[in-house]
Amino acid sequence: LHAPIGIIKEGYLADLIVLDMEQYNTMPYTDSNIVNNIVFSANSGNVEQVMVNGKIIMKKDSSKTGVSFFSGLNYL
Repeated sequence: LHAPIGIIKEGYLADLIVLDMEQYNTMPYTDSNIVNNIVFSANSGNVEQVMVNGKIIMKKDSSKTGVSFFSGLNYL
């Protein structure tokens, strides 16, 4: 398989979810409990950004406290 995967680097494909862990539902968190907080306490309100195949498809707009979905959601 010669695909640009396996590294978080420019030019490589990546699926990532960026979470805001400093909201009340996920506090307090430490290195020892962060996984439990994500699995049992985080929800869609914690999602700040979603990247699929290296392209940002959703980003929370903090200026409007809303969510912006980018065009080109036909990434599948």
